[in-house]
Amino acid sequence: MKLAIISDIHEDYIYLEQTLKKIENIGCNEIACLGDIVGYSVPHYFHIDTRNANKCIELISSNCKYVVAGNHDHFALRKLPENCSEYNLPDNWYELSFDKRKELSKGKVWLYEDTELSALLNDKSKEWLSNLPEFVIIDFSDYKIFLSHFICPDITGFTTAYLEHISNFSLHLKFLKKFNTNLCFFGHIHTSELLELRNNNHKFSKNVIINTEIIGIGIPAIVRNKYFSGFAVFDTSKNCVELYSV
Repeated sequence: MKLAIISDIHEDYIYLEQTLKKIENIGCNEIACLGDIVGYSVPHYFHIDTRNANKCIELISSNCKYVVAGNHDHFALRKLPENCSEYNLPDNWYELSFDKRKELSKGKVWLYEDTELSALLNDKSKEWLSNLPEFVIIDFSDYKIFLSHFICPDITGFTTAYLEHISNFSLHLKFLKKFNTNLCFFGHIHTSELLELRNNNHKFSKNVIINTEIIGIGIPAIVRNKYFSGFAVFDTSKNCVELYSV
C-alpha cells in the first residue's frame, strides 16, 4: 500500500493540483495532509496573483483522508494551540496589540501580521478549518502512524524553535510511545529533502528505510518557494519513504 504525505500548501492551489495529479499517477491508496493549507507570507512565496485559500481547502477536503492543522491555519482563525506545553499564553492573546504580543513573545512565538496576508476565507472554509485536529493516529497496513504539523513540545509549529526541537527528538518519542506508534510524519520545516529523526540523531536523505525503530520523518512543502517543492510517499511493500518533487 502507498500513503502520500503532503504539507505546507500555503494557498498555492496550482502546485497543489499538480501534486494531486502526480499522486494519482503514482497510484497511492490514501493521502494525508499535515497542515498549513492557508497562510501566505509575502517574503517567502511567489504566487501572490494566484493564491486561493478556499480552493486549496476544497481540494484538500475532497482528496485527503487525514488532515491536521498547522500554525498558519490556526492564525487564520485566531486560534491558540491546544498542545504547546512551552507557553501558557492568555486566552485573549489575539485581542492584544501586535506590539504587546511582540513584547511578550520575545521572538519565540510567530506573530504573522508583519509579513502575512489575510487568507480571505469564506464561512464554509472557516468552519472546515476550525474542526481540524492537531494530530491524528492512523492504522495503515501494519503500521500505526502519528501525523502532526510539527513535533513535541510544539506539534502545531506555534513557536520559532525549529532546531531546538529537532535536536531533542526524545521529547516527541515519549509522546509517540504513549500511543504505541512506531512512525510519525510532520511538515513545517520546508526542508529540501526528507528529514530523518532517530533518537537524537538526524540526517537528510531522499528516501528512508523503515525498520522496527521509532522514526520521525519531516517532509518538504508543496508551496512554491526558494528551496524545494515536494512530498513523500510511504510504500509499505518496500518499507520505504521516498521523496518526490512537484
